[in-house]
Amino acid sequence: MTVGFIGLGNMGQGMVDNLLEKGADLTVFTRTQSKIEAMIDRGANGATSVAELARSVDVVLVCLPDIRTSRDLLLGDDGVIAN
Repeated sequence: MTVGFIGLGNMGQGMVDNLLEKGADLTVFTRTQSKIEAMIDRGANGATSVAELARSVDVVLVCLPDIRTSRDLLLGDDGVIAN
Protein backbone atom coordinates (compact mmCIF):
# COMPACT_ATOMS: atom_id res chain seq x y z
CA MET A 1 0.00 0.00 0.00
CA THR A 2 1.30 3.46 -0.88
CA VAL A 3 0.79 6.29 1.59
CA GLY A 4 0.64 10.01 0.93
CA PHE A 5 1.34 12.52 3.68
CA ILE A 6 0.49 16.22 3.47
CA GLY A 7 1.98 18.61 6.02
CA LEU A 8 5.55 18.48 7.27
CA GLY A 9 5.44 20.81 10.25
CA ASN A 10 6.74 19.77 13.67
CA MET A 11 4.15 17.02 14.13
CA GLY A 12 4.07 15.93 10.51
CA GLN A 13 7.84 15.47 10.25
CA GLY A 14 7.84 13.21 13.30
CA MET A 15 4.97 11.14 11.94
CA VAL A 16 6.68 10.79 8.56
CA ASP A 17 9.94 9.75 10.24
CA ASN A 18 8.06 7.00 12.10
CA LEU A 19 6.35 5.79 8.93
CA LEU A 20 9.68 5.67 7.08
CA GLU A 21 11.32 3.77 9.96
CA LYS A 22 8.55 1.16 9.62
CA GLY A 23 9.24 0.82 5.89
CA ALA A 24 6.19 2.64 4.50
CA ASP A 25 6.10 3.42 0.78
CA LEU A 26 5.58 7.13 1.36
CA THR A 27 5.05 10.21 -0.82
CA VAL A 28 5.06 13.62 0.86
CA PHE A 29 3.90 17.14 0.05
CA THR A 30 4.13 20.44 1.88
CA ARG A 31 4.45 24.09 0.84
CA THR A 32 8.15 24.26 1.77
CA GLN A 33 10.30 22.55 -0.87
CA SER A 34 13.29 22.15 1.47
CA LYS A 35 11.14 20.04 3.83
CA ILE A 36 10.14 17.78 0.94
CA GLU A 37 13.80 17.43 -0.06
CA ALA A 38 14.76 16.52 3.52
CA MET A 39 12.16 13.72 3.51
CA ILE A 40 13.38 12.51 0.10
CA ASP A 41 16.87 12.25 1.63
CA ARG A 42 15.34 10.01 4.34
CA GLY A 43 13.68 7.71 1.79
CA ALA A 44 10.32 9.26 0.94
CA ASN A 45 9.09 10.22 -2.50
CA GLY A 46 8.22 13.86 -3.09
CA ALA A 47 5.18 15.29 -4.87
CA THR A 48 5.07 18.69 -6.57
CA SER A 49 1.38 19.22 -5.77
CA VAL A 50 -1.51 17.85 -3.74
CA ALA A 51 -3.06 16.61 -6.98
CA GLU A 52 0.07 14.67 -7.93
CA LEU A 53 0.24 13.12 -4.47
CA ALA A 54 -3.45 12.14 -4.49
CA ARG A 55 -3.15 10.45 -7.88
CA SER A 56 -0.09 8.43 -6.89
CA VAL A 57 -1.06 6.85 -3.55
CA ASP A 58 -3.65 4.54 -2.02
CA VAL A 59 -4.16 6.41 1.28
CA VAL A 60 -3.70 10.09 2.20
CA LEU A 61 -2.82 11.26 5.71
CA VAL A 62 -2.78 14.94 6.66
CA CYS A 63 -1.28 16.94 9.49
CA LEU A 64 -2.26 20.53 8.79
CA PRO A 65 -2.37 23.67 10.96
CA ASP A 66 -6.01 24.68 10.66
CA ILE A 67 -9.42 23.86 9.18
CA ARG A 68 -9.14 26.39 6.34
CA THR A 69 -5.90 24.87 5.07
CA SER A 70 -7.35 21.38 5.45
CA ARG A 71 -10.51 22.33 3.56
CA ASP A 72 -8.56 23.93 0.71
CA LEU A 73 -6.14 21.03 0.28
CA LEU A 74 -8.75 18.31 0.64
CA LEU A 75 -11.80 19.85 -1.04
CA GLY A 76 -10.36 22.51 -3.37
CA ASP A 77 -10.47 22.34 -7.16
CA ASP A 78 -7.02 20.71 -7.26
CA GLY A 79 -7.35 18.99 -3.89
CA VAL A 80 -7.26 15.39 -2.76
CA ILE A 81 -10.95 14.63 -3.42
CA ALA A 82 -10.87 16.07 -6.95
CA ASN A 83 -7.96 13.80 -7.84
